[in-house]
Amino acid sequence: MTKKWKLSLASVAAVFGLGIMFSSSVMANMPRHPDGTDFMPMRAIHDKLNLSEAQEKTWQALSQEGRTLRDGMRKEHEEMKAQLKQELDKSEPNFAAVAAKSDKLADERTGKMRHMRDEWIKFYDALTPAQKIIVRDEMKARLSKADKRWDRMKQRREKSGPN
Repeated sequence: MTKKWKLSLASVAAVFGLGIMFSSSVMANMPRHPDGTDFMPMRAIHDKLNLSEAQEKTWQALSQEGRTLRDGMRKEHEEMKAQLKQELDKSEPNFAAVAAKSDKLADERTGKMRHMRDEWIKFYDALTPAQKIIVRDEMKARLSKADKRWDRMKQRREKSGPN
């Protein structure tokens, strides 16, 4: 291997590694509820909705499915990190294999997430008009907060100048 090729390979490995480390630290630092579960925006309005028994049953089933999906995503993340570490221990890592597995998992995850979204939309469609207003107002408030955070981030970036 030429020196230039080794440097390029080291750069690719560094980018992969930084990406994994960053995503790990982001996941580790996500807000947590007192019961230990990750932040779930809809949880904030659960009590306001005054769900019927049937609605509550659906809510609980969808919430559990979401937790299962999230736990599976964390497991996949750890598997990908382990595979990358294994590849980096080799003299010539097979980044194509890592990328192929990552793409396969991402495609599967996208399908599962779309299914989850569609189930929540069905749940929303079955709510009463008063319940829908509560959901709408909560989503508007969250969108407004997100816009404000985004604006603050843009302002900080503009102040710090070009990278």
